[in-house]
Amino acid sequence: MTIPFDSDRAAELFKFITQGLLYHHFDVLLDRQKYGVWAGFLNAQGEELHQKLLALNRRARVKADVGNGAFIYEGAQGTDIPEMSIWIFTLYGGLQTSGDPEEPNVVARFLGGVTASARALDRLSKFLR
Repeated sequence: MTIPFDSDRAAELFKFITQGLLYHHFDVLLDRQKYGVWAGFLNAQGEELHQKLLALNRRARVKADVGNGAFIYEGAQGTDIPEMSIWIFTLYGGLQTSGDPEEPNVVARFLGGVTASARALDRLSKFLR
């Protein structure tokens, strides 16, 4: 079944979710003057990057399942800088999205989120999608 939706609006929502989960789980209030948030649907390269970053050393880690598979997330907090975090989200047990005019054959299964300095986000931007 195909349901149209605006992926840009979903990405904006997940920026707030990412920032909220950083506070909820790691008690870090993000100073938006120094740090930024990225969130969006992940292509294969972005999914691989998120999985690698989640596997690295971390200060704290969290996994949660809300609604028996409706919303599953995993996050890790950076070791040196508490404001740095990486997140991966799954909706409805693996909702698949497609239809990006720039990548018509790509199917995204996950959303990702990152909190980091503006400089780090800029360096990661070519890998995040």
